[in-house]
Amino acid sequence: MITVHLLFILLTTLYCVFHAYRRRNKIRCMTGMMMAMTLAMVSSLSVGLLLGIWLYPDLNLPTFIGAAVGIAVGFLTGKPVSLMAAMDGMLAGLMGGMMGAMFGNMLTVPAPMIWFVDIIFGLMVLLFFFLIQEEEEHFEQTKNEDSSHEQ
Repeated sequence: MITVHLLFILLTTLYCVFHAYRRRNKIRCMTGMMMAMTLAMVSSLSVGLLLGIWLYPDLNLPTFIGAAVGIAVGFLTGKPVSLMAAMDGMLAGLMGGMMGAMFGNMLTVPAPMIWFVDIIFGLMVLLFFFLIQEEEEHFEQTKNEDSSHEQ
């Protein structure tokens, strides 16, 4: 069951990174920072939590993998926008991976928390897509205003 949750988290995260990369030219720095931080934090928290449960009582490997996933996601999401966005995402991913692993390792009844974190992950991904859509609309509006001023 944990492998299904891990696959869901990892595949959804990869799709989000790809989606953000394709729209990188329409994203401002502050929005890129928020996107990188959000995606890196929730994905690394989820991966760390699941691995902390799965690999109990080992805390080293879940922490390492969760933090590495978070750092990679933060970099891949933020770097196409700016180095500042990448750094922000990497730090959030590092923190999420460590917290998730510790949290997963301490749970005595993990099933409700797995579902809760999956729901939080899903909601954050939904907001991630809404943020990109809002940023694209702002970009198009600004582009239209600029072209009308040139005429």
